Amino acid sequence: MALLRPNGRGSRAAATLAAFFTLRTLSFFRMFTATTTAPKTIQQQVLRIISKRKAIKTRRLRIGSNLSHELGFDTVDVVDIILELERNFHIVIPDEVPLTTVGDFVNYVASHASLKAVAA
Repeated sequence: MALLRPNGRGSRAAATLAAFFTLRTLSFFRMFTATTTAPKTIQQQVLRIISKRKAIKTRRLRIGSNLSHELGFDTVDVVDIILELERNFHIVIPDEVPLTTVGDFVNYVASHASLKAVAA
């Protein structure tokens, strides 16, 4: 969309406006790519913590895997995982939060760790 003067040529204001929006778009793109790579590292760290508890290889863990039914974790194991996640990510996971699958842990930590990073 070009703003044209009556003589058909673009105005200096239109060029400035176009440059401004181009810079804003680039800065948004950089911000967007930075935030989309962060959950991947969070996911890897969460998977590492869960796998370390029972010496399960991380490639065996799936997002939909149920910790108790499929992987054999008991309540003590889950509590230990929660404590380790709280220490590593500096978050608090309330007892009321239903965490039954690997994906539940990843999603909770990713959403709360990223909020904490934005606030800091």
